[in-house]
Amino acid sequence: MKSEKIHLISYESLVDKVYRLLDKIGTPQEIAQVVAKIIVNADLTGHSTHGVSAFLLCLEEIENGLIDPKAEPVIIQKNNIGIWMDGYKGFGHYAAYLAAKEACIEAKLKGIANVWIKNTNNIGRLGEYVEMMASNGCIGIAMCGTGNVSKDATVCLPNTIKRLLGTNPIAFAFPLNDSEKFVIDLSTSSIPFHKIHKARLCKENLTPGVLVDKLGKQTINPEDYYTGGAITLAGGYKGLALSLMVSILSGLSFERLNGKEVGGVFLQAIQLDQIDQSSAYQHTVKKFLHSLRSSSTESDHIRLPGDSSSALRKKYMKEGIPIKIELLRKVDNYLHKTQKSLLVK
Repeated sequence: MKSEKIHLISYESLVDKVYRLLDKIGTPQEIAQVVAKIIVNADLTGHSTHGVSAFLLCLEEIENGLIDPKAEPVIIQKNNIGIWMDGYKGFGHYAAYLAAKEACIEAKLKGIANVWIKNTNNIGRLGEYVEMMASNGCIGIAMCGTGNVSKDATVCLPNTIKRLLGTNPIAFAFPLNDSEKFVIDLSTSSIPFHKIHKARLCKENLTPGVLVDKLGKQTINPEDYYTGGAITLAGGYKGLALSLMVSILSGLSFERLNGKEVGGVFLQAIQLDQIDQSSAYQHTVKKFLHSLRSSSTESDHIRLPGDSSSALRKKYMKEGIPIKIELLRKVDNYLHKTQKSLLVK
């Protein structure tokens, strides 16, 4: 498959483009501002599968009535264990942003905070929310999982072809100091679903081993997913174990209580400065990570999780974010549609 040409666009220009489109479909200003930045931050950090290409899928879901762009999340329960929120089928990005914000506030009071979200849509790049918690002095943990939910299932179990799990990502961030943080952000599947969606949009092939077709054979064609294929797990049964942990823990959102399905979003914040000797431990972790990066016998340092995203953030802020021209064209097409045609049916 032939790749499309790339266009470099500034961070501010891309945020403005996404914001204007959100505004056009009636998204409240505060929600539009937050969602636009979170979407573009994904492209900024090299997670393009969760950026503009995923936003185009959100627009399709809005047109089909699956996302309510005007919905505002609400706290429905709060106790000593945690906080439960209802996203009311609005933008998942905004619901997760508010959940991370609430987690930081609660952790500052109690030392640790748990937040669950139900009835929300895709929340985008999980690293966004753990970075937000780490910027507030907290260890941040975030995960999003579903199991046995047919409409959300994208991943098959080892040696099967039936979709039974979501991609069930998990993220972690540890604050090393006021400005530096160590971030892990991964899917428990071999690839996130949005990588298939983007490959389809851009007419690209996939990496071998990440997808099986409806007959269970490995394929690199993203179209095979849409005709009955499934995403594979990362690491076989080890990936399955981690995916099940994510789906069960996230399921405490109590979005599904029918006896066979689980699903939801879970965030946890741990206020680091409320732990004795935390400053000394931050210094220890920083030296530990440095020793790992410097352990290679080659001239180049070893790359750890988060290093690539951090480097790309600096590079793209300076040079511009690379976006496929076809994706920008699709966004512009939506911008030129009448407001009426984009409103929720």
